[in-house]
Amino acid sequence: GIRTIGRIIAAVASLLLLWSAPALITGVSSAAGSRVLAEHPAEMLDYAVRVTGMALFLPELALPPLVVAVAVAAAGLVIRSLLRRRRRADDGANRSAEAAEPTTASTTGAGADRVGRPGHRA
Repeated sequence: GIRTIGRIIAAVASLLLLWSAPALITGVSSAAGSRVLAEHPAEMLDYAVRVTGMALFLPELALPPLVVAVAVAAAGLVIRSLLRRRRRADDGANRSAEAAEPTTASTTGAGADRVGRPGHRA
């Protein structure tokens, strides 16, 4: 759910990680896997930063996981809302049915206790 500020912050942080982590991994693995840059750490770092930046802002790479995450979250929220409404409707129908049923056992007389349950003695 997203009812508290903590949950909203967690959802936003999760989306930021989902967006940035693959780009960061791509940049680091590209730079670390280059034998040409192995002897030049400053150039390797620069290359990793450039590749990471390109991967972060390339829509073909960045958007699909974010779209899937938002769609799954939205579907979960909708399903939970529908189930909650259904449960409330079922509870309301059960209460109405219980209120409409006539009492079959007498709540007075021998054997009835203080709350009107027949067969129980106080």
